[in-house]
Amino acid sequence: MILRALKPLHLLILLSAFNHVAFVGSRLVVLLYGAHLGASPAIVGVLAALFALLAAVTSVSVGRWIDRAGPRTPLLIASVAMIAGGVLPFFWRGVAALFVVATLIGTFHNVFHIAQNQLVGRYGKPEERPANFSLSSLGNSAATFLGPLLAGLSVDHIGHPAAFVVLAASALVPLPFIAFNMLTYPQAPQRSAAAHAEAASAGMWSLLRERDLRRIYIASVLTNGTWSVVNFLIPLYGLQIGLGATQIGTLMGTFALATVLIRIVLTLGARRFTPWQMMVTALFTTGTGFLCLPFTELFSLLLVICFWIGMGLGVAGPMTMALLYDASPPERTGEVIGLRVTLQNICQSAVPLASGVLGAATGVGPVFWALAALILWGCYDNRARLRRRPPLNRP
Repeated sequence: MILRALKPLHLLILLSAFNHVAFVGSRLVVLLYGAHLGASPAIVGVLAALFALLAAVTSVSVGRWIDRAGPRTPLLIASVAMIAGGVLPFFWRGVAALFVVATLIGTFHNVFHIAQNQLVGRYGKPEERPANFSLSSLGNSAATFLGPLLAGLSVDHIGHPAAFVVLAASALVPLPFIAFNMLTYPQAPQRSAAAHAEAASAGMWSLLRERDLRRIYIASVLTNGTWSVVNFLIPLYGLQIGLGATQIGTLMGTFALATVLIRIVLTLGARRFTPWQMMVTALFTTGTGFLCLPFTELFSLLLVICFWIGMGLGVAGPMTMALLYDASPPERTGEVIGLRVTLQNICQSAVPLASGVLGAATGVGPVFWALAALILWGCYDNRARLRRRPPLNRP
């Protein structure tokens, strides 16, 4: 009764959160189980990479498939594949099984993610998209917290194979709602035969030739790269200035808390500002935070700076999605979202590597300043867009 009373958007976000719990929880259990089975650090690293490897190279094709087939079939197939990946280690126990599990769960969670984001953009009116994507991001933030917690408790109390089954049960929750058409699927824009042919023949690079989309992708790359640096370099900086593990954990927790709190605020007040106004503000907030970070070793000030950076990045994620949906051709929204996922995965792999090399050569401070300069350049480059909204992709 309670689930039936939920609005379609809220039901979708709830079901997506269950799917995301299964993904982030399984990712942790795969790494823990691999180490438990005696896998070398190199093998564990490969297992971690497999969660994103196929997702990075197939996201654009997946987006095109979703554009053609609609979201229901991809959501259904993704749920079934994730459940299968979750129960597999209970019957096939060994490191070899984990390679299959990581590939299945990582790849098909990506399918679910792209289809879900396409649906979020179709719910409600165009001016409601910033608030809707903020609410969707809030659901993912909650799942990102609950997934590892559920995984850790399950491993400690019932063991690794059974923990996979618990997480597969989380992936199972959306399945009956999708299979029995309990989700609402807003009608997609009608496409002419010419639009079908153009979308099929146009390559990925044609999206990057669109000025509006290119600007949004650049902003997305800057913020995704920043997110990777936060998770990698702030702990390293903390170690260099002599902070303890508890203090470093508190810094990262403060950052995560800020992203959640700002998204709660966004869901309440996103209609008062345009997406570009919020995006440029997010870039300014993040850039100034990184600019100031290396100037202090005082723990209390570092807490304030991490909270400041978290607010900026918490705004940037949902605003990127809202802007992409507004600027995308109606018949290619899935492909547009898929390209964002591809760029996101590239950033998450390349930025920590480049930052580590640069940090080893010059120290952590110049890396923060270089990143701050890039982000503030993005803020300056988009300053004119504070006064106008991009063309809306009408559902």
